[in-house]
Amino acid sequence: MRLLRTGLLCLLAIPLLPASDDLVKPDKLNISTWVREDLFAGWIMNDADTFDRGERKLDRYLQDHPDNTTGLSWKYFAIAYRTRQALERAIRPRISATSPRPKPCAKKSSRRIPRTPVPTSS
Repeated sequence: MRLLRTGLLCLLAIPLLPASDDLVKPDKLNISTWVREDLFAGWIMNDADTFDRGERKLDRYLQDHPDNTTGLSWKYFAIAYRTRQALERAIRPRISATSPRPKPCAKKSSRRIPRTPVPTSS
């Protein structure tokens, strides 16, 4: 019975899947709320697909509203993030090749820490 209920629920949810990736902004939702979730989720989780979905939403909105300052500021955020990623990809191999390897110093540093006496209450 439980398997039948789960299967029925999945069949009812299938028609809703194309609407989840809809690029048309809802009327009662401002651009920041609509785009923020995808852009920040892609940025924080380092998920390119989610970030790209947010950029596609933003580009679609900016086609209809090219002078919207809020939309343009989100576009600047997306461009700055992509620029930072490109710089990091270009610089990281050079840094790792030229930087010295860290020396294991945990044992040395723990020997230098003086033991402090525990205060006794009188």
